[in-house]
Amino acid sequence: MKSIAFTGSHSTGKSTLITQFVDHHSHSRLRISVIEGITRAIISRGFPLAKNSNVDSYTNYVRDQLCTARKLSATQPDILISNRTVLDAASYARVNSSLPRPFVPEYFIDMLYEIALLEAKQFDLFVYCPVEFPMAQDEVRPSDEAYREEVGAQIRVFLVENRIPFLEVSGDVTTRLNQVNEVL
Repeated sequence: MKSIAFTGSHSTGKSTLITQFVDHHSHSRLRISVIEGITRAIISRGFPLAKNSNVDSYTNYVRDQLCTARKLSATQPDILISNRTVLDAASYARVNSSLPRPFVPEYFIDMLYEIALLEAKQFDLFVYCPVEFPMAQDEVRPSDEAYREEVGAQIRVFLVENRIPFLEVSGDVTTRLNQVNEVL
């Protein structure tokens, strides 16, 4: 089984790229499972995310992410894709710690990064989607462009500092898809 984590700030094309990847390989014999919708499910249960995240929000995220990964891995797909990881949550928490009222204590953010390091060992590749496109607006995503860029930069710093292998994709969706397929 190959496992790929798509990571990056909100509205950077992760979901679109994953959809294109799955569609591109739909005629092959590959069995692809995707971990997705974790953040929206948490929000729908009443837990705030983005700038208003709290310990309960992140705890729910980690639990849902790891539980879903465990269950999907047990089905033994050829490729397991994760749309976001604990690294994303930890990076949002780190950026949020510089906001006027930190909602999450520093020790908890450190713990999120430790979990992210353990989770990273389960992925063969991280695909990092940088901020390149105008932000897609919806009722869930924060609309602060500087915040989006800061979260993306925090994710990239973590990948580099911890020597986690990653592919930074760039360009339109087709170009990004070709970059991912070349590595696989």
